[in-house]
Amino acid sequence: MVETIDARPWAKSPKAADWVRQGLLVLADAGIDAVRVEPLATKLERTKGSFYWYFSNRAELHASMLEMWRQQATRGVITRVERRAERPADKLRCLVDVAMSDARGARLEAALRAWASHDVAAAEVVAQVDRERLTYVRDILTKIGVAPETADVRARIIYLMLIGNFVAMSDGGPAADPAHWRELDRLVSEPG
Repeated sequence: MVETIDARPWAKSPKAADWVRQGLLVLADAGIDAVRVEPLATKLERTKGSFYWYFSNRAELHASMLEMWRQQATRGVITRVERRAERPADKLRCLVDVAMSDARGARLEAALRAWASHDVAAAEVVAQVDRERLTYVRDILTKIGVAPETADVRARIIYLMLIGNFVAMSDGGPAADPAHWRELDRLVSEPG
């Protein structure tokens, strides 16, 4: 059997992952321009030189941050939903619960989208994540019994509400009222 080598620097070492996680925390709190080597080194109580043991430059750190976000905020969420719920309708409710339960995640989501608005590499990853998430929601809806073309539209409605909710929460606003989600669930889950 051939062993797959993971090319992501943060996947090879917990210390590299610390840099990536700290970069994501700073991104969520202050935006991509604040993700700089020296301030990160100070927060991590490491030398600036230790950064270069794991990353050749900031661009590599940024790429690792995008990949870690994709893994945790998309694939990790999908994995949690699949473990917690069996029925498709329960998966949809669980997905909303998981997505809405993390205020820091909402700030990170908004910060990533702001970054993607002026960075091609970030925009590519965000677009890929959007497609992956939409596909997952659409697949849940088709398993509920929604026709594929209708499931596409409903998946987009759910996803846009989630993204709007992330933006509202990132500005310190409240999450959408549970009654709104119940009504959305009722509307989108009906076969058709």
